[in-house]
Amino acid sequence: MLTGIMNSLDQKVEKRSPSLGRDAVYSQKSRLTRLPGYLVIHMVRFAWRQDIQKKAKIMRKVKFPLEFDALDLATDDLREKLLPASRKLKEIEKERMERRKVRKRTKNALPSASSGPAATAIDVEMEDATAVVPIGGPTSDAVVEQGKAIAGGELEDESVYRTKEKEELDPLISEEVKRDVGASISGLYDLVAIVTHKGPAADAGHYIGFAKKNVFHPVKGSTLKPTGAAGAGDGTSTPVPTM
Repeated sequence: MLTGIMNSLDQKVEKRSPSLGRDAVYSQKSRLTRLPGYLVIHMVRFAWRQDIQKKAKIMRKVKFPLEFDALDLATDDLREKLLPASRKLKEIEKERMERRKVRKRTKNALPSASSGPAATAIDVEMEDATAVVPIGGPTSDAVVEQGKAIAGGELEDESVYRTKEKEELDPLISEEVKRDVGASISGLYDLVAIVTHKGPAADAGHYIGFAKKNVFHPVKGSTLKPTGAAGAGDGTSTPVPTM
């Protein structure tokens, strides 16, 4: 997808050259001076075929990412304004992913730890005060410490991290971009919807749309706003490719 967009921004144009007195090929390079909060990408799927004198559908497959960094499409000036926030958001997302992994391991490991040999040994000790814990087996204190380690005891509530993230991110956002209502503050986008044409013919078929459920139905218990506009959500924006 990025290759197609860059090809459309960097083109060869044939026009009359006053200095040469003939037609010449010029290189035309375009870049975006503003990135919107919601980015719509239109991929041309129909073309006029000279050989058959008819409109035809382009059947080439196009790959598109779930996440898109649009800074390559921006001018040098805009890239300089968005780059600090963009880098920080990538770091934040990496840290969030690590926390999700830790919490997931905790959720899966704690039930197995409580139902394993350690729990059996503790139950026996509670029922029979004279019972002996097997040599090498964990004591109740050891199980508690193990649970803390598995649970990532140093992790705080996620809302605490989100507050810290906002405090660290806000100073990195360009004041000029903040004042531009509806502009992207980072140039980073998450794919949320696709509109595609189904059918081999250009003059027939159906248009079908696909959208992520959380776009219209936010995650239960989440206090985050939909992403897109400056200052909303975690600062990422949304591309909506059409095919």
